[in-house]
Amino acid sequence: MAEFVQKSLEEILPELEQMKRVKLFSQKEIKKIIKKTSDYEYKLRRKTKCKEDFLNYAQYEITLLSLIKKRRARLGYHFKKEEIDYPLIHRIHRLFRYCEQRFSEDVKVWLSHIEFCKKVNQRTSVGNMFTHMLQRHSGNPQLWILAAKWEFEEENSTEKARELLQRGLRFHPTTRKLWLEYYRMELLAAEQVRKRREVLGIEELKDANSSDAVDDVIMRGHVALVVYRQAIEAIPDVNFCVSFLPICKLFNYIHGHEEAIVKDLQEKFTDREESWDTLAQRHMPNPDQSQNDGAVPETIEVECWQTFEEAIEHLPTQKMWTLYANTLYKWLRIEGSTSYQIEQRMQRLLEVLQRAADSNLLSDTLYAQWLNLLEQTGQIGVARKVARHAVKMYPLSIALWKHRLALHIHCLDDPTDVRTLLDSALSAVAERESFPLWMLGVEWCLAVQPNETEDLLKAGVGKCREVCVPLKEYYLEWAAMTGGVSKAREVYSTQSKLRPLSVGFFTKYAAIENAVPHSSIKRLRKVHEDAVREFGDRDIDVWLEYVKLEGTHAHGNPSNSSKMYWRAKKALDGKQLDDFITAYSLLNMGHDVQSS
Repeated sequence: MAEFVQKSLEEILPELEQMKRVKLFSQKEIKKIIKKTSDYEYKLRRKTKCKEDFLNYAQYEITLLSLIKKRRARLGYHFKKEEIDYPLIHRIHRLFRYCEQRFSEDVKVWLSHIEFCKKVNQRTSVGNMFTHMLQRHSGNPQLWILAAKWEFEEENSTEKARELLQRGLRFHPTTRKLWLEYYRMELLAAEQVRKRREVLGIEELKDANSSDAVDDVIMRGHVALVVYRQAIEAIPDVNFCVSFLPICKLFNYIHGHEEAIVKDLQEKFTDREESWDTLAQRHMPNPDQSQNDGAVPETIEVECWQTFEEAIEHLPTQKMWTLYANTLYKWLRIEGSTSYQIEQRMQRLLEVLQRAADSNLLSDTLYAQWLNLLEQTGQIGVARKVARHAVKMYPLSIALWKHRLALHIHCLDDPTDVRTLLDSALSAVAERESFPLWMLGVEWCLAVQPNETEDLLKAGVGKCREVCVPLKEYYLEWAAMTGGVSKAREVYSTQSKLRPLSVGFFTKYAAIENAVPHSSIKRLRKVHEDAVREFGDRDIDVWLEYVKLEGTHAHGNPSNSSKMYWRAKKALDGKQLDDFITAYSLLNMGHDVQSS
């Protein structure tokens, strides 16, 4: 091994001597370079080859090359590149090539080599590297796109870019991104031809047999249109068809493309909601751009609604109604609209929502938005009717039940009716998701029937974990606020014996006890003992809080901290144990450790 390393070092001695002679590096720096190079060479000679060793060595050489360039610029010395820079570049290429041969499956190795070629401005090598990489990774469509972009944007070679994309599509005929990039590239090529003609003052060709007829066909966008048609034949999907529209809209001088896409939507995809939505959205102004005259032309808006009305006739589905309503919401948010326009759009939106509800095709999300809209406009009576119908359609929806309960509470209905409705809601929805309804009920009880609040809380803490854990914490807070510390102690005594529990439950009660003047260390220790008994094997915070108590309480015993430490070490393991030891050490040094 040593003789091979020595041979490699001897090969670089001439360039090192030149670096020293022209004062790019000092003798001390040369020794460091030799030492570093020797270390890397020994790593490369190991029996088990490691990709990272080659890449780290290459990166070191690239950094050294960059440093040489900076030194040259500082000294104003630009000679001896054949003796210094070029051998170094050749050595970096050799490292990358060896890595590519041995670890050819790693795309990052190839891309790193390509980036280096770009950095040293070896443009021909970049093209060759893409060729070799695609031979090995032809199954990666993104690499075909990268190679084509290089040829088109950097080498100004439309022919090579087109060839690469066509070859890529032979491997991946159903890859959407490849088709879209091919279409975009042809449009960009057309733009280049157009600009060149403008600069040269060449008028459009009349003779189809002219030598420039090919450029003329490209300029008119015919090639891009052919690409689009082939793409739709390969992937007959409405969303794919729609994805071509934003691209063609970027090129205003290309005529006929948008009409061709719209025609395909109208003829091939009339059974898809996305097709109708796209046809209607064409009439939608950009919501981010306020109108200069403060109004949108009425004809544009009418065309949008007419398209949706036709869509509802042909495709009366829930998704179609949802797209219709969502578009109306977008129209409402257009800046610069007049009050009359907003009023008309609001009226149309309410009508559309009502029609969808009458057809039993309104989604639960739109029901919730409809209720918000009715509440904002003060139509509480209508909102109550809608909410009643909504929960019949979607009895499992928490949001809709909350809306209905809130409306009854807002209208100051009889408490018995509200409680009955709450019970109906809780029995209808999934218990694991019912916590928001419990909290709404508790808040209503606090305001209207405070004497029955505790009964409702007791009923809630007997439910599943998702409900009882947060409700127990709220129960403690409520007890402390309404009955003081004695009531909180009573609740804690009862609920701490009933699982499931949470760290927050013990933390809240400890805070309540600690807020009492001359708080009892005995009671506080009991709380922390309960917490470490429940969570000491998986939560370091309960131990740290216990340690803090002994160190900060007036009647605490700091010497107990070491006992807590050894108890925690027995209870915890793995990463939690390491985290605890670190946090405990910081705590002992006087640092405030934040709970995780």
